[in-house]
Order: sequence, then C-alpha cells, then structure tokens
Amino acid sequence: MSTRAAHRYAKALLELAVKNNQEDALKKDMQLIAETLKANSQLGDVLKNPIIKNEDKRQVITKIFEGKTTTLTVELFKLLTSNKRLDIL
Repeated sequence: MSTRAAHRYAKALLELAVKNNQEDALKKDMQLIAETLKANSQLGDVLKNPIIKNEDKRQVITKIFEGKTTTLTVELFKLLTSNKRLDIL
C-alpha cells in the first residue's frame, strides 16, 4: 500500500468535504468502511488481489456500501477504480 498516495487522496477528499459542508457525513462513511474492512478480512484481500479486475472490485464495494454512504464516497470509489488504487481504501 502506498501511504503517500493514500494521504493525497484523503487530503483531497477532506478538502472537498469541507468545501461542501459534508465533513460529518464523510467521517461516518470512513468509519463504516473501516469497520467493514476490519470485520471482513476477505474484502481487504479482494481489494488487494491483482488478479481481480478493478471494475469487479468497484462493483463489490458499491454493492456493499450502496445507500449507506454519501455521493462523495461513491465518487471516491469510482476515482480509486479508474486510477487502479482501490487497494488503498
């Protein structure tokens, strides 16, 4: 995992959340994601697996978090997918 990349994405995401007055919602989204990954190590394995296509990974993440996270977080999933960075989630 690239912590530099993770920090850059996190910083940009937080700046966008502040700009849109969504800091609390973003915090809840990130807590939900962290709790989900902690409770299900297989999900983390899927995200890190280079054999699994990025689009398939995004579909898994979207199905898990659909309706539970903000649009901002959904857009993060799309961005991480297009940049082949879902493993840093």
